Amino acid sequence: MLSYRNQENFIYACQHREAIITGGEKTAGRAIIVGIDPGTTSSYAILDTEGKVIRVKSAKELGINTIISDVAGEGTVVAAGTDKRKCPAMVARFAAKTGARVISPDEDLGIIEKRALAAGRDYGNWHEMDALASAANAFNALRPLLKKIEKSLELRGKTSLKDEVMKLVITRRISINAALEELQAKQADSAEVPEEAALSSYDEAKSPETGKLAALAAQMRMLERTNDILKRHNNRLLNALKRGKAKNRKLMARISRKLEGKEIEGAFMRERLVEALRQRLADRDMELGRLRDELAASHSMLAGIKGRVVLKKLDNLTWDEYLRKDKIIGIKEGDALLVGNPGIYDERAVAALREKVSLVLHRERISSRLKDSLGFAFVDGDGIDFAEDRFFAVADRAGLEEKKARAGMLASIVGSYRKERQSEVLVHKAER
Repeated sequence: MLSYRNQENFIYACQHREAIITGGEKTAGRAIIVGIDPGTTSSYAILDTEGKVIRVKSAKELGINTIISDVAGEGTVVAAGTDKRKCPAMVARFAAKTGARVISPDEDLGIIEKRALAAGRDYGNWHEMDALASAANAFNALRPLLKKIEKSLELRGKTSLKDEVMKLVITRRISINAALEELQAKQADSAEVPEEAALSSYDEAKSPETGKLAALAAQMRMLERTNDILKRHNNRLLNALKRGKAKNRKLMARISRKLEGKEIEGAFMRERLVEALRQRLADRDMELGRLRDELAASHSMLAGIKGRVVLKKLDNLTWDEYLRKDKIIGIKEGDALLVGNPGIYDERAVAALREKVSLVLHRERISSRLKDSLGFAFVDGDGIDFAEDRFFAVADRAGLEEKKARAGMLASIVGSYRKERQSEVLVHKAER
């Protein structure tokens, strides 16, 4: 049994879906596209069907009902966009409540893609940029269809029906012809009720009873539409329940076979399944937190990049590490590296890197002999101020250049000393 508040939300959602079809709700004028970035600080962005920004907003604890209330005043949502390949739960609930079509990218959008999608549009923070990118990606995915609808309606001289046709075609995935036929049929149905039109044209002051009848008739029509929607929704739920029960039976049978005859109470089994799902959610939350921390570190590095040198990170100088990281960071000629332990290396990787890398900043100490044999310009990372994320680091340019110069000077002094010692040894041998 639904609570009173849930019933209200459910009826609102049903009526809103009906408004998508009929255009009867006062907020259901233009078709709009909404991008959502869920989280502790949530944000949403609203675009019209030409890709223009209507509104962008972000706030802490921004709930789904608040977002629905906000966007309802701007039009009818035909598409809900996300920047994730797998649609987040909040976006799915928003789409279900508004009747919108979910648009997800083939792969999670990266930071560079999101910046490009949000370019030229105003936003206040990274959350709003993510929401704008989600909305823009949805608009780009629908753009060919939107252009096709506009062109088709222009040829037929029915551009006034553009928003209504877009709502039907996008949300219900029907053809343009089918949408036009449905709209025309609804117009014909309303034209076949002259007595209602006559009743509504009476002056209520002259005929109060007629005014009451017209109001009751309108209320009855609304209740009948809502009742039809509830029936259809109930049938969908019943079908979904049947499918769920069938899947559950198959799953339980499979589990029973795997348990090889062991008997487990149904309640215990459900508890195990719930616990497994909770663990999966917790793992995903941890991964999301890790990615957000990584993104924050990258943003911090970019913000303070002035006067710093960009370094590409390797754990060591082995061939496997080089191949794995080069696909991501793309080591090119003139690059500088931050290497965790250059003492772990192989000749193939060193030969490939020696042609490209101008400088190696290292964490672990290595011997002068190894530095000479590897042939890089090495600088010890001790005492140098640098920030880093998973694949890149930025180091203070002045400190790095100073330490590089000292290292070069020291190498020159050591080289001169070695040459002098070798000369002395040769002279001594010659005298003997």
